[in-house]
Amino acid sequence: MTLSFHACPPPGQWFNDPCGLVRDKGGWTLFVQHRADAPAFRRVGWGRLTSRNLLDWRWEGVAIPPDPDASIFSGCVIRTDQDWQAFHTSHADATGLQGQVRRRSLDGRTFGQAEPLILPQPDRRDPFVIDRPDGRLMLLAEPPGWTPAPGARAHLTIWREDEAGRWDQTGVIGPWAPAGVLWEMPVVVRRGGGDLLLVSEVDRFDNSSRCRVRVWRGSLSATGFTLAPGAAPSGELLDLGPEYYAAIPGAGHLVGWLSSWAVARRMPWPGFSGGPISLPRRIAWRDGAVRMAPPRAIERLFPNRTTGVPAAGLGLAQIDGRSARRLSIKGAGAEAGVELDPATGRIEIERSGPDWLAAQLTHGKACTSIEKRTLRLFIDGPVLELFLEPEGRVLSMILPVGEGLFEITLKGQTDEGFVWRTRA
Repeated sequence: MTLSFHACPPPGQWFNDPCGLVRDKGGWTLFVQHRADAPAFRRVGWGRLTSRNLLDWRWEGVAIPPDPDASIFSGCVIRTDQDWQAFHTSHADATGLQGQVRRRSLDGRTFGQAEPLILPQPDRRDPFVIDRPDGRLMLLAEPPGWTPAPGARAHLTIWREDEAGRWDQTGVIGPWAPAGVLWEMPVVVRRGGGDLLLVSEVDRFDNSSRCRVRVWRGSLSATGFTLAPGAAPSGELLDLGPEYYAAIPGAGHLVGWLSSWAVARRMPWPGFSGGPISLPRRIAWRDGAVRMAPPRAIERLFPNRTTGVPAAGLGLAQIDGRSARRLSIKGAGAEAGVELDPATGRIEIERSGPDWLAAQLTHGKACTSIEKRTLRLFIDGPVLELFLEPEGRVLSMILPVGEGLFEITLKGQTDEGFVWRTRA
């Protein structure tokens, strides 16, 4: 079982958070957290991959190796006219303190020594840097620790760079998360004349350590984030499935880690550890909501748009969007189901398997009653990504099936449905 069109680590190695997606000279460069001697997660650095089309990925090696006394935690990459700048958290292994640093590169392949920007503190990490007309801002996640005290709540801080290159805290975002929920990997995407704030969450009081990405609509300033009219402080989920984390933008697309801490070390990945990186998603702002679609290059893998017959692990179906439908996916020893109920707007997801894999999720107002609905299902090894139109929603899931066939059944309330069969 191999992965054909997702970025994944070399054999025996580890990936987790993507840290930068940069378009350059007709291609794409992807930076990810990387560990050469998986399945350990300690003393991580950054790896680098390239692609011409966001589907075929080439491993280019280590971009930032671990320091002798520190791990290279997550961050972001900015491409300027003069250089590439990587901002990341330097996590001191001896003390656990986390400082924010910058490294520079002339070619985006290897980066130089760390330039300290913000002094080390406990539980302050994942810098995301934004260039605005009035100056450069940095978002930092300040989670309440991996073993949070009762009542502790995560928030973000905003930092601004002055003319001398010094960084000062100028604002705070939140806390909007419930107690015990960690915030990590804050990013901002400019869309539709406003800002989308994305934050990755880990629920430490949930035995599954469930991971997710939440999004808010509004406007970012140096002092805070103003929610758009009608936007709830609780935000909304970016991906409806049980596996999607650490989303980061690049040239109108988003990529994320297609795993979670509940499954990263236990999943029998095909030759590597941690998990792959998601299919890049085109992100748009339409009708007051976040919309996502697969990259345009993926369309070449559909041989026939009218029959829905899958090829290379892909399936396309156009169905009546006014009645309830159930999509069932079975493999060797694993099964998942997705129930769409347009009458109520609910989507229910369930996945059977061992405790670390089992999932039951319910989303309200996630689908609509329409005459025609399009489902695009992408299967790549144990990775499933389902795109729903016209809502522009995505559901990502890991289903360990081993070698062999997926059986995919789509049934409505009144018909016999039909079956796709495709090889993992």
